[in-house]
Amino acid sequence: MLHEMALEQIPVLGEFQRWLNELALCSGPSGPSKTPLILEMMPPFRPSLETQLRENKAKILEIQYKELVNPSHENMQAKAQK
Repeated sequence: MLHEMALEQIPVLGEFQRWLNELALCSGPSGPSKTPLILEMMPPFRPSLETQLRENKAKILEIQYKELVNPSHENMQAKAQK
């Protein structure tokens, strides 16, 4: 069981605990499976994403403007055919 203080500070852990409880219930009448649950830490991607956005901001804004604010007839047809 996760510590209550950790659950208050990191709300995602509450969802994770609920998922673990559901997993234990869904494993059948014999109880939880003998296979261990392995969790892997993933490196944070936000700094990399922010760097890419900062470097390509003008290009991204141009594409968004063309796609959302002032779409051409050809762009709209191409999207409709996808």
